[in-house]
Amino acid sequence: MKNFVTPDCKALVFDREKIEAMDNNFDDVFLRQCSFDLRKFCGSTTEGDTALRCLSNSKIIRALQPNCQKIVHERLKEQSRDDRLRPGLLKVCEDDAKQYCEKEYNKIRNRQYGEQQLGAVISSCLRQQLARFNVPISTACKAELSFVILEAEFDIQLDPALYKACKDTIPVHCSNKIVKEGGKFETVLECLKADFYTNQIQDAECAKQLSRITQEALVDIHLDPVLHEACSVDIARICRDVPPGQSRIITCLNDALEVPRIQMSDQCRTKLSERKKLWNVAHDSYNMQFPDSFASAYQAIASHPQRDSILAWFGGMILLIMLVGCCCGRLSKRTSHELKNR
Repeated sequence: MKNFVTPDCKALVFDREKIEAMDNNFDDVFLRQCSFDLRKFCGSTTEGDTALRCLSNSKIIRALQPNCQKIVHERLKEQSRDDRLRPGLLKVCEDDAKQYCEKEYNKIRNRQYGEQQLGAVISSCLRQQLARFNVPISTACKAELSFVILEAEFDIQLDPALYKACKDTIPVHCSNKIVKEGGKFETVLECLKADFYTNQIQDAECAKQLSRITQEALVDIHLDPVLHEACSVDIARICRDVPPGQSRIITCLNDALEVPRIQMSDQCRTKLSERKKLWNVAHDSYNMQFPDSFASAYQAIASHPQRDSILAWFGGMILLIMLVGCCCGRLSKRTSHELKNR
């Protein structure tokens, strides 16, 4: 039906959506359907876009009343179709967009496109920069981008590029599997990841998009809620002094996984082992970038066919250095003693 809507009507609807996104108080349907949940979860604060942001929190949205959950989901899908319906993101990421996404920034600022939906041009560009590890995205902008990335973890339709590429793959790979596993797969995306690392995804574009979101989630463990939940106890025990971001906590867990004497929970060990397979497939087949850390070098060695020989060689070199250091220390001590007695 929407294909028969005239361009002028589409423009008016889009203008209305932008007004409601800037200030949720103008969104009468949203306020009416969610009045109970707003009082329960968000207090009386509805200034700007804070009401929708409160209810779309990943922990809250699952607990909403059905009518409210439906309208919140609709508003999130609207936001995913154009970044101008994400006023919070455009505000805090403005400087980053100017620096790293100049072409996209100028496009959404151009009045020529004022009444035309442009897609997630800014957030998509900044997500690419975030996934490169070495681009200094501002802290506030990272938080906004994290919010966008996490949406797709709970509803794949909120990542339009991913959904478009995988919508024909999902019924083939996930519907029956989720029923068969009794709900074991927390989300459709988790189901797709499981088939991706076992090379069962035949659609090249779908696999490419799965590699992209795998790269993004590697930036910070909080962007992989399934892994984060599985390893939350282990993070608090093993990596409690490791600051988040730049894959540091994932690196810490990876290093711990390779040390037999470090105890890890079974659920963390299992999920982390699955993720390592996922990362390796994305890296080997789709050139996914690993973080620039010792862990990536170790992972390269660990996956090498001759890893035992390489590790033995490294161990021999370290032992040789220690022996040379010990001999040199004794020699210098003896020389010093002889000079002292002269």
